[in-house]
Amino acid sequence: PDGSRLNIIDFEQLKVENASLFETVESRAMDVRRLENKISHTVNSMSHIREKASCIQADNQERKANLAVLEEDVGVRRDRLGKLKKRRDQLRIENQRLKEDNGLLGNSTLLQDFAGKQDSAAELQAKIRDSEEQHRQLSAFLGRVRQDHVQWYETAIAKVQQFRPIERHNEQPHLH
Repeated sequence: PDGSRLNIIDFEQLKVENASLFETVESRAMDVRRLENKISHTVNSMSHIREKASCIQADNQERKANLAVLEEDVGVRRDRLGKLKKRRDQLRIENQRLKEDNGLLGNSTLLQDFAGKQDSAAELQAKIRDSEEQHRQLSAFLGRVRQDHVQWYETAIAKVQQFRPIERHNEQPHLH
């Protein structure tokens, strides 16, 4: 009977060990399920990331193509801008030369001043003509006055000489 009792103890011990191992297996099975869920979630995430990466690559390719077109357009516009600036500078130089050649035509203040000077010059020329006419008239009048004065003087001398004894010393009257 001792043998059977040992068997029963062994059997109970094995049962306890079995239960303990079963709990361990259950625990490991739960760990496996958790890991399988993590793996499944990770696989889904990786799949989503691959799809997103593929979309981003396609978008990058499209943006690179757009960038190339834009860079080409910028190059063309930069060349055109350079030509336009060069043409602008040429026109500015030509405009400056034309201003220098045309003198007063490009400057309204100078034109107004010039017109005023022309009017003043015309007025002054008219005054000169009037003054010359007045001078001519005064000179003619003065000539007549001198002639009248000379005649009066000669007449006066002649009258004085009539009443004076004739003494002449070759004197000539001083006329002005």
